[in-house]
Amino acid sequence: MSDFNSENISSGFGNAENAEVISKSYSAEEHDESTRKIDGCFGIKNEELDSRIAEDSNNSDSANSYGTKEDAARRAESASIYNSQVKAKYMHSSDAGKNKKDKKAGKKAFIVIIAVIAFFAAISAFKGGSGNTKSSFDVKVFSNNEKVKNPFDIFNGKKTTPVFSAGSYDYDYIARLDIIGTIQEANETYNQQWLIDTVRELKADENNKGLLLFIDSPGGAVYQADELYLELLDYKREGKPIWAYMASTAASGGYYISCAADKIYANRNTMTGSIGVLMGPVLDLTGLMEKYGIKATTFKSGKNKNMLNYNQPVTDEQKEIMQAYIDECYEQFVGIVAESRKMPLAKAKEIADGRIYSAKQAHANGLIDSVCGYDDAVKEMQNFFYDEKLTKDEEISVEIMTYKEEDPFQNLFKFLGVDKPRQQASLPELQLLEQFNKIPAGPAYYMGF
Repeated sequence: MSDFNSENISSGFGNAENAEVISKSYSAEEHDESTRKIDGCFGIKNEELDSRIAEDSNNSDSANSYGTKEDAARRAESASIYNSQVKAKYMHSSDAGKNKKDKKAGKKAFIVIIAVIAFFAAISAFKGGSGNTKSSFDVKVFSNNEKVKNPFDIFNGKKTTPVFSAGSYDYDYIARLDIIGTIQEANETYNQQWLIDTVRELKADENNKGLLLFIDSPGGAVYQADELYLELLDYKREGKPIWAYMASTAASGGYYISCAADKIYANRNTMTGSIGVLMGPVLDLTGLMEKYGIKATTFKSGKNKNMLNYNQPVTDEQKEIMQAYIDECYEQFVGIVAESRKMPLAKAKEIADGRIYSAKQAHANGLIDSVCGYDDAVKEMQNFFYDEKLTKDEEISVEIMTYKEEDPFQNLFKFLGVDKPRQQASLPELQLLEQFNKIPAGPAYYMGF
């Protein structure tokens, strides 16, 4: 307000007479008084400000400072300019104050949100989850994140595989172990190390009386299938029985693992069999490369070091090498089938030509023990323990253990109660390519397409 003086008004009107009149209408004392009044109005609404300014103007008119209408008109014009400057200053100050309030409110809201997240994370970490509550079908889901319930674990950059802890149940129980998806080192539904560790922990748990394998797999890598099979045989050396139940698919490597069971049950719609080994496809692109003038050179130390590479044809010698390797894997598979199903090796080879079988056909060929529903298989296993009197008088429960690969950021979205945005479905060609990429490298007990 201090820059509004007689000199500014004089320059605005360019007339000495007008400047003198305006200067008289606003003496230094009146200017200070007006400033105090207007500054005191910054916390009120525009309508009240206009009212007060009009009131001051009326009061000054009633004081008869000037006697002529001409002076009154000039004074009104100067007052209008003065009022517009006052309003401009008021509006600027009001907007600034509003922005400050908005920023403070935003900061408070952000702090509240962070505090709520931290509070619930602390509660989740404190509760932990003992898993000691008895249930007939208690689902125990394990993932590759050590603390799924704590969303802040996404910042530590660690992805570990928790294992089943011996003593998690203080009563006798049967453990159902899910073997789902392609058998390999790790994928969304299958984790080799998790399965191995879980079987070992179950073997050491005195309350665990038996194991039910729930298999829904088309097969997979030779190494992982055999490793899990051998681990299951070691489990049985503790005197604990293993039963297997086949879901929609238990073919090739899936059937291989089921051979560790004392009894095998299958749903009537199960697809099983596919007993055999495959490797490939091996591509020879030399003709295509020659057509388009593409040349590829590989430096090798032996004539067969580069075999199966796309830039050279497969020789007869190399075919014999690979077939001998595949046949050895096949003999191992058929030998396990014959031993597990207590059938002559010749008969096992007769039915193990790579074909798939329905549940009814598999039962007729001696590959499984019974065709039934899942609940029936569970009841038969429970009755087995009652007959053997290995458990307490109360009903023995079945505790389900399954693996699911977790996305740490997905856990954070779930914790906040929102869904993570989903990606659009890929083209059919890409989906087919993804299926081929799931086939393990090297020889595999895998049901072909």
